Amino acid sequence: MADRIREAIAHDAAVNAIVVLDYFVQTMPLVIEDRLEQLRPMFSAYHNE
Repeated sequence: MADRIREAIAHDAAVNAIVVLDYFVQTMPLVIEDRLEQLRPMFSAYHNE
């Protein structure tokens, strides 16, 4: 019984880690774009819009 519980916990942790990693991968482009928009005014003298 204890072996089954340990196996289930290890398996769930791996699945949860993949889900969290996927979430970060999916949201990272949005975060980067938002941060770039905040920085854009600082560099407006160097590029033409």
